[in-house]
Amino acid sequence: MKFASLIRDLALIRSPDRQAEIARLSNGQLARLPEATLVTVVRGWFELKADGHSDADILREIEGRREKAFGEEPLPGDLTLESYARYRLRLEHPQEEKAHDAIFVMQAVHRASQVIGGTYRDETEGATARGPRSGAMLILGFALALAIIQGMALFAALRGGRPPWPGWLAVLLMAQSVVLLAGAIGYAGGAFWGRTLLVPSLFGQILLYVALAATIAMDETAPLSASVIPLLPAAFAAAAVGYLRRRQREFGKQSPA
Repeated sequence: MKFASLIRDLALIRSPDRQAEIARLSNGQLARLPEATLVTVVRGWFELKADGHSDADILREIEGRREKAFGEEPLPGDLTLESYARYRLRLEHPQEEKAHDAIFVMQAVHRASQVIGGTYRDETEGATARGPRSGAMLILGFALALAIIQGMALFAALRGGRPPWPGWLAVLLMAQSVVLLAGAIGYAGGAFWGRTLLVPSLFGQILLYVALAATIAMDETAPLSASVIPLLPAAFAAAAVGYLRRRQREFGKQSPA
């Protein structure tokens, strides 16, 4: 069966606790699952869509094929691909309660539409189905280390001690590091908002640490090495920005699965 792997994927959305059982199903057994009905509906929709038919006409044409084999039934009032899929599942798989769940049908129709329509990707910039990319994990480790270091500096400033930089700067750096860490976590997890937080926070870290290095360099009492130390996280942040830009270009060139 050409769409066997898609049917398995949809079955796992409905029953993630049955992974081993679903993996052992033959093509014939997969064809009897509710997900096979759903794939048939979505596949027919895309085939007719390619011929220029309207959505309503497509669904009525698909229903006409079903009526010839199984008889007439009243269609849903709000006729959409999703509502029609729910209608077909209720008719053909009345005993499969989980297959009638609105959230499952929405997710399954969306995934099937992506795969059959050729827009589905099994990976993101920062992560694949197998887990985060090594570059994303390095950025995450950098963000975590900065959060710890800057948190200690902020704690020292609040306690009235002698922090490595002024109290106001410690607060600003800590705020930046929190956003950076959140963005790094999102990016490594494949979340769409990860890059949105990560890139500007990396640029912010570069600017703040370069400004800190310049401030220390102007202090005649400070050793030269003290002004070099802030440039190390700035350099890593700049390298991380370069990595993100390269990954974005590479990801953009990949054709959808």
